[in-house]
Amino acid sequence: MQKPEEKHLMAQISQNLVAYSNEPVVTTSQLAIYYETTEDIITQNFRRNKEHFEEG
Repeated sequence: MQKPEEKHLMAQISQNLVAYSNEPVVTTSQLAIYYETTEDIITQNFRRNKEHFEEG
């Protein structure tokens, strides 16, 4: 179950959805806000774990 502050963050993110190739995406900035960290940390984490993601 989500905490009230998590619901608020998710609502903010869903209101500001970005589309790429007609698909909704979450930006690095939005992830950083949600996880209460910096965009640099999100980027570093992605680079270290690229093999866990698939394009498209």
